[in-house]
Amino acid sequence: MKTSVLKFFGGLIDLTRMLFFGPFVAAGTAVGALLGAMSVGVFHWCIFVKSIVACLLGFGAGFVLNDLVDRKRDEVIYTLENQDPEYINILRRERIFTKTRPLAAGIVSPAAGLIWALLLIAGSAAIIWTFPTPQRWWLLVLLFFGCIGEVVYCKLKAIQNIIPFATIQAAFTLASISLAGYIANARFDMGAVLIYLWLFFWESGHNQLYDVADKLNDLRRGINVLSTKYGIRAVAVWTLIIGIGCSIIIIANGFYHRLSYPYFIGACIAIILYLAGPLLLLRKGTSKSGKIAQNMALVHVVVLLLGVVFEALKRF
Repeated sequence: MKTSVLKFFGGLIDLTRMLFFGPFVAAGTAVGALLGAMSVGVFHWCIFVKSIVACLLGFGAGFVLNDLVDRKRDEVIYTLENQDPEYINILRRERIFTKTRPLAAGIVSPAAGLIWALLLIAGSAAIIWTFPTPQRWWLLVLLFFGCIGEVVYCKLKAIQNIIPFATIQAAFTLASISLAGYIANARFDMGAVLIYLWLFFWESGHNQLYDVADKLNDLRRGINVLSTKYGIRAVAVWTLIIGIGCSIIIIANGFYHRLSYPYFIGACIAIILYLAGPLLLLRKGTSKSGKIAQNMALVHVVVLLLGVVFEALKRF
């Protein structure tokens, strides 16, 4: 009985995928929050922490909704005897307690999953409600936009054929965390647009790199992504072009906020990491190299955050 209860709660945590993606969600939010604080010249620890926690809860809810919408397709993969090794590795690193998809495996029921998602949304909304207006309303809109966006993403991924609409939708959704961090600590201005565009471009590439590692699983589920439709090297070209756009936005951010060498040193290292991924993928053309490129894209966020942190320490 005790084991099943622990497994159930482990399944709830795994549905959010926050033990793996949490640090990167926090980093993306923190980049926006610190740039927002620097734009107004005032830093508040309380606002900074609240914006990150609200985004973690909201993003976790989005992942739960993602699994709820995808549970039927996931059940098909769960029942297969010959599982793709790369797919198993993805599950193990993202879902630490159950090593599988809790809804497809029957560890968590759909009803319990829905209640869990609503509780996470309510927790995020409760924190957001403590912000003054107009930030409160901006953040609430972003919260519900993000959650609805995850549902739309799953639907688009199932029906897309030629153009990767789901990737673009995922980028629109994910970029809201950096925008939320910025708005919570400042106001809506050109800086908010630039920080949104940074994470939009980043996720447009990262999402496809993730799909390269998960290519066989997508094929088995009948889902068309760039890697299954046009091949892995097409993803490399897509991500390289996106990476150049991302790099331009990062540099523009620095000039807009009149940042100095700590930011630009971090920005240059982050840009190299992001662009090196698709170049590696273009050369190797394997799912394994796709996973390495995806990890490099994740480290890009952390390195850029370090540059922003050192810039903030210099200013405050």
